[in-house]
Amino acid sequence: MSGHSKFANIKHKKEKNDAAKGKIFTKIGKELAVAVKEGGSSDPANNSVAFMFDKKGQIVIAKEECGRDADELMMTALDAGAADFNEEEDSYEVLTEPEDFSAVRQSLESEGIPMAAAEVTMLPQTYVELTDEKDIAGIQKTLDMLDDDDDVQNVYHNWAE
Repeated sequence: MSGHSKFANIKHKKEKNDAAKGKIFTKIGKELAVAVKEGGSSDPANNSVAFMFDKKGQIVIAKEECGRDADELMMTALDAGAADFNEEEDSYEVLTEPEDFSAVRQSLESEGIPMAAAEVTMLPQTYVELTDEKDIAGIQKTLDMLDDDDDVQNVYHNWAE
């Protein structure tokens, strides 16, 4: 009986792993389908609040991994074509126009600058601070539900977490 139970346990674990992989492949497939469509998504709500965001290239560099002076790094990024440079508490942020993103990223990579994140994304023009624990729990629950939905490819928000 223990042999059968062991096999059943392995089978259940494999099914769970296969389901997780399937979910990832489904999400990637949908992203590809949307990318191929001319004009983006057919969802009528698509871009309903897009005017509140700016499409920008964003490169995040962790201070502890970079080992460069902020001014030197800023000049390197601006010389590479970056539009803006911000120093945060534990990182640097390099912003680009979307069409300049790849060239700036490649230039920084060729300089040996390690990147914690690099993507073209939607950045909010203004941020909203939530102080009520009920509001914070509600927005977190909503973001988690959207993240779990296979039909949702990207979620952008202006919550100052």
